[in-house]
Amino acid sequence: MNNDFRLYTSKQAFKIYNENCGDGLFPQKSDMFFWCVALGYKNSPDKVPSSLTAERHGEIHWGAFDDEIQKPFLNMVAVEAGGGFEVLGKNKENTDKFRDVIQAYAELGFTILITHMSGHFTDEKLMEIVIENIEI
Repeated sequence: MNNDFRLYTSKQAFKIYNENCGDGLFPQKSDMFFWCVALGYKNSPDKVPSSLTAERHGEIHWGAFDDEIQKPFLNMVAVEAGGGFEVLGKNKENTDKFRDVIQAYAELGFTILITHMSGHFTDEKLMEIVIENIEI
């Protein structure tokens, strides 16, 4: 993916991202989006969740993700869920499939995150989610 590639959020997610990124719980929107993808994937690893909304609102540029951890993880999720490395191809069909898979996991993770946070995004509640989702 080139740095101009965009991933989108729902209108509701975009509002929450704006409230909790920067000076909030997450340094940037891409960090919160990444967290949501990981949480969604953890809770639905066997099949890609259906998209929760068709309305795309906020956008996150691929270049905002960390090259060492976030991009490889997102690529791994897309390859695993997409059934092969073709999803990393440069043609429109593959990039659309990549986007659909990642956005679906992000929306599922976002739903889990806001449910757990109950309207109050705190470090403590975020740590509770981490602890609940760690396999020992």
